[in-house]
Amino acid sequence: AEFPVGTSAVQGLEGTVVISRERAGHGLIRIDADSEVDMAFAQGLVQAQTRLWQMDFNRRLVKGQLSELVGEATLDFDKLFRTLGFNHALERLTATQDPHTASLCSAYVAGINAHLATAPPPTLEHWLFGGKPVRPFERSDTLALALLVGLQLSGNARMELQRMALVELDGLTPERVEQLFPEYDSRNYPTVLSTLSQQLGTFGDLTGQHRSNASEYTAAVQQAIASGRATSSSRQLAGDPEPMVAAASTSLASLASAGWASVSSALWAGAAWTANVNPTASLRRSLEAAILSPEQVLASNNFVVHGNFTESGGAILENDPHLAMASPGVWQALSLTAKDSGYNAVGASFAGAPGIVLGRTPALAWGVTTSQNDAQDIFVLEEVALAGAGGRTGYRHNGSVLAFTERQETIRIAGASPVVITTRASVYGPVINENGGLAYFNSDERLYKENGFSKPLALGWSPLQAGAVEGVLPALLGLGNPRQTSSWRHVQALLANYTAPCQSFVTAFATGDIGFTAPCLTPQRAAGQDGRYPTPGNGTADWVQFVPFTDMPRTLNPPEGFVATANNKLVPHEGFSGAYQGNDWGTDGWRAERIVQLINASFSSGDGKLSLAEAAAIQQNVRSAFAERAVRAALAVADAKLDAGARRLRTTLAGWDGEAAIGSQGASAAFGFVRELALLLRGAVPGDKTAFYSPFYLVSRVFGPAGEQGDASPSSFGSDAACATQGASSCEDLLAKAMSNAESTLRRLHGGSDDGFPAWGDRQGGSRLHQCVFAHQLLAGSLLSCLAGQRASGSGSIHTVSKGQMRYDEDETMPFVHGPTYRALVDLGRPPSESRIAVGPGQSGNAFSPRYGSNIKLLVDFLYEPMAPGTAEDFAPWRTAQGLADPLAWVISPP
Repeated sequence: AEFPVGTSAVQGLEGTVVISRERAGHGLIRIDADSEVDMAFAQGLVQAQTRLWQMDFNRRLVKGQLSELVGEATLDFDKLFRTLGFNHALERLTATQDPHTASLCSAYVAGINAHLATAPPPTLEHWLFGGKPVRPFERSDTLALALLVGLQLSGNARMELQRMALVELDGLTPERVEQLFPEYDSRNYPTVLSTLSQQLGTFGDLTGQHRSNASEYTAAVQQAIASGRATSSSRQLAGDPEPMVAAASTSLASLASAGWASVSSALWAGAAWTANVNPTASLRRSLEAAILSPEQVLASNNFVVHGNFTESGGAILENDPHLAMASPGVWQALSLTAKDSGYNAVGASFAGAPGIVLGRTPALAWGVTTSQNDAQDIFVLEEVALAGAGGRTGYRHNGSVLAFTERQETIRIAGASPVVITTRASVYGPVINENGGLAYFNSDERLYKENGFSKPLALGWSPLQAGAVEGVLPALLGLGNPRQTSSWRHVQALLANYTAPCQSFVTAFATGDIGFTAPCLTPQRAAGQDGRYPTPGNGTADWVQFVPFTDMPRTLNPPEGFVATANNKLVPHEGFSGAYQGNDWGTDGWRAERIVQLINASFSSGDGKLSLAEAAAIQQNVRSAFAERAVRAALAVADAKLDAGARRLRTTLAGWDGEAAIGSQGASAAFGFVRELALLLRGAVPGDKTAFYSPFYLVSRVFGPAGEQGDASPSSFGSDAACATQGASSCEDLLAKAMSNAESTLRRLHGGSDDGFPAWGDRQGGSRLHQCVFAHQLLAGSLLSCLAGQRASGSGSIHTVSKGQMRYDEDETMPFVHGPTYRALVDLGRPPSESRIAVGPGQSGNAFSPRYGSNIKLLVDFLYEPMAPGTAEDFAPWRTAQGLADPLAWVISPP
């Protein structure tokens, strides 16, 4: 059963564990054990019952073993990940785990395998691909998802290859490339650390510095606390202090049975389905959209506010990480306790690894966003023949010729003969422009070869380095244990071992204190190297070392009274004495700008204190300053340049309120215009050999500085020479053409009617535009997509705080594919039951479970449930007070 009740004897346990699931709301699962080892065992058991396909898929994908189950449709992906060498990296990283982490991972895997030992019926996906028993899990499998997410959240190698391809393949000048990828302008967007914090040297031994007699810093903090206002030393205070919207509803609705039994029986009996759901092209398209799509961009929000600036007097934390809107979802909501170690945390967990990844304890809350530190480089190697090696080659490095490390990789394929490939690695990392390895980076090695470029390209990325140590799980497991996080210094000791992906951690303490830390193995580059383009791989530009943790951006109790991060630049280059962090912040600071505006608005109204309701309103905000600025440029186009369709669009744009809200026709007009502009800019690359994958990056960047400066004229978009593309001779022509194209597309989607435009994200109202798509990794393009994938109405856009990232290219309906599937709101000054969590699309990954998509409406409508740490028994009084039924309980013990 997916969720047994009653009592059971389970081989492998040391003591009794109580597993309970709340009947209402999101179906939070609580695991309460006497020992931490049993806690990890039970978590593995529960996640095997509820997320077995997802865990098996992820480990097979990362290890390059998917075709063994699926067949030839996934062979290119197996080649890609074998070329990256992830299967061997997992073995190396697992071997470096400390004994405590290793014991918990071993217990977690034992729990998974205890479920497999019961010979459970196959999941829908396993049944479709033959129904063979799932092979036992290994300890290295617990790191598979962390390594995959680490790669997905590290984007600089893709940017380097894009720039190089534009020069090498398309013949663009570096100057033109800079027009396509304008530099992030720190003057116009908020940075995470204030100028004051940087000038006072809040790097190094922070605890000692904050306890020292640094009079200037102490005076600044005291002044900020006394005034009850945030200073504006590094932040641009907003005009537009709009009133906060009403507090989000937190009602917990009971969920009726989905009644899948009859459907399930019929489908499981229908073997003829497999002929329809397993076409190679369909599977390949689904997996490409899930893994390779450039729209799976880096994004997330978090902020923390000091207790002196909140209504309750306790620190407030907000977090909503943005990942693919997938079915099954990335997260599962869990509460975990262990009496022996003191582990006591509630929040979001990864299916496939022990512990809570994001969440809170009774005295600490933490959240993350991707910091976008540049932790990757592409190294261009000079290949030469090896003397007496029978045709084998090596590469020059520091005056010598080194041999590649070669491996023969055998890929087993269901229904076909095995395929053997040869992979190569250098001192920098794997050679990626062979065996289809460039596919992940939105490039194609054949184009390089066809254009005479044959030099090996090696990926330098910190987790793949020979000496890399697995520090992610120890850090995350430690954060969930109150005994290890009683102070800022303890938290820093945990995060000092964190490696990748690069993240911006914000922390809120029960003392009212707040902190920010950006741990990451970030390379210190050789002089003259900034990581924007590929680097010579001959030894002259090697990484010097990894930046010491004490030199990474951090702050404790900043004078502003808050820290907000949203993938924006951590620190400005100007006057920053710390280590180089990178160049590419594709998200441009739009969300960070809006969050800062709204926090400052709360400080400037009423009692000057932020409430949890106001924090929720910030989390839910869908106003798009980016689109408003784009619209201002469109409205400034001369009437003589516009055709009838463009004028019709302009009328709708002129009345738009800037909100990307469900049902808004103005939002449809605005983002339809932006989409068409991005598509026109794709033609700015002659021949388009590189498939300029992110023209939206350019649209986003160029409107920012102009909008900040108040210049809304078409010329502010760029020079006419830069805009000369797709038959446009000027920027004004380009904007006019985008307006006309948008009106034509929207009218067609509205059934050819001239009566308005489709409503933004209103699926219930019949609109096809911007539906939220929870796509299945493999079955999204099949006949079973209606069961394995799910849709809902969707608000927001790419640059709204409540993000609704859409696809811009092949699908003119702009489906919502990337955004928040975990939301947290924690007020450490209020009872734990008043903090809030939302996780979707469902707690289960089993397609016929009533919990598969049961949380979608709760997620879309911003409904939450309590985020209270502790045991199910601790939570009983609140449940009784609310009139809620006791949770379903399963008590497991050793035989």
